[in-house]
Amino acid sequence: MAQVGQPVLINGRRFREYQIEQGDTLSTVCLKFGVKNWKPVYDSPENAAFRQRFPDPDVIQPVTTPHFFIPLIGTDVGGKKLTVTLMNSFAGVVLKNADGGRLAGFKMRLVLPPPIKHEGLEVETLTSGEFIIPRAAPDASLTSAEFELVTFDKARSHIPPVAFDPASPLPDLTPHFKLKLNEIVTIVPRRVFYLFCPMCGVKFKTVKRDPSSEENKCPNDNFVFTALETEIETNETSFSNPATNQDPQVTPKDLKCRNATSIATAHGPVNLYFDESRFVLPDQGNYTLAGLRGGGAPPLTQTIIGRLTWGARDPVFTLVNGKQRIYGFHKTDQGASMKAGAKAEMFTTPVPSNETHRLGDNLFRWITVHHSADPPLNSFETVRKIQIFHQDKGIGGDPAADVAYHFVIDADGTIFEGRPLGIKGSHVPAFNGGNIGIVLAGDFERSVIGNTPTPAQLASLDKLVDILTLRFNIKSVWHHHARELQVGLFGFFGATDCPGERLIPHVDNVLRVRFPGPPP
Repeated sequence: MAQVGQPVLINGRRFREYQIEQGDTLSTVCLKFGVKNWKPVYDSPENAAFRQRFPDPDVIQPVTTPHFFIPLIGTDVGGKKLTVTLMNSFAGVVLKNADGGRLAGFKMRLVLPPPIKHEGLEVETLTSGEFIIPRAAPDASLTSAEFELVTFDKARSHIPPVAFDPASPLPDLTPHFKLKLNEIVTIVPRRVFYLFCPMCGVKFKTVKRDPSSEENKCPNDNFVFTALETEIETNETSFSNPATNQDPQVTPKDLKCRNATSIATAHGPVNLYFDESRFVLPDQGNYTLAGLRGGGAPPLTQTIIGRLTWGARDPVFTLVNGKQRIYGFHKTDQGASMKAGAKAEMFTTPVPSNETHRLGDNLFRWITVHHSADPPLNSFETVRKIQIFHQDKGIGGDPAADVAYHFVIDADGTIFEGRPLGIKGSHVPAFNGGNIGIVLAGDFERSVIGNTPTPAQLASLDKLVDILTLRFNIKSVWHHHARELQVGLFGFFGATDCPGERLIPHVDNVLRVRFPGPPP
């Protein structure tokens, strides 16, 4: 200990004069004399010469002068007792951001060995950015529910996303940072995000990446989490207080479909965020849906050609014959279909609005399969012509705001995004809320010579149904003809023949065998 002479009296207080040695830090020097926070000592008038010599407190080195003056406990003028409390053991950390700035007032949890409760004690750093434990116990550690604590040299390393199940008892989702006796370690807290992947529905913990490091991506579908993380960090209240009472018919390109819910962790509650806004916006590009099969099998994935890619027109909301073109979220009231004349047993529970509910939260109940009655073109023109027909003329002469269906499958198996998935379609009477509409391009009536679903179309249909049922826990797949018969809505010549006698057997004998559930 490089003390110089006896304690000295300065401005009515006694100080120990200390000469810096190789390897010293202001923290360890002060701790030797029982002072937990070096910052007020460094800033004191008595150390003005030292500050002038070392303006950066993190960069000090042995010099002959000036010396560093540490106040001694119990040394006021007139005191009869001189006390120096030496710390035989301590542990501590200094918290910095990735750029090296110290973080004052940063809250963490101190976890001590048994019999102390595992959740630990809330602590925070001093104005110097440090947290010091005098007479530290072995195995003490620091953690935080919303930050991952890493050493400064690892602050720019990539930490891959980790899936978790909030329905199960949660382990420590953030690792404990074990303290070292008689050392002060520099660590960096990196923001942790708990969020849903909108494409596969899995819950992930991600750690904020450095701009120069690898992006955080969903391992199931390669969805890039960066934009979602940035939005949470910069506009967190838009999730905890999401937009409500939005009108898709007024501002369809400004819609938000997001929210947050609280989950319990070993170190306190955290917010679990979701943002499915992409599924309600009508001018977005391609995306990839994923369905998880379990049992270690790789996820099923399918790229959907987005509306922006194939050149979709904007939704149209003008009145037609005094009727409003309907365009809104997937919401239906209790017994909504019965108001349209459906059989009482067909529909008894409401579908919640996906304005602030996730699409997978008991929202999608059914899938209905159709044919377009138009020839497939194996190009963007297939879906363009369907949209134009629906907007200009409509099905049965009732023009719609947009493509009636959510997905359009061309003869070559390409799958196009029709109406955004989070916007209610207009493909079946009474059952559009909570119902995903899929149409195969072509006319599959027996009266139409040579028009048969291609193997590529059927393969894409089966795969898309598999992914949607896995992703949204759907139990019921129907074709349009059966749906109208069950609803009890008959046209002048009876129920529709859609999707045609050449496609109905595949839906009945392949898809409904696997997904036979009735409408709830």
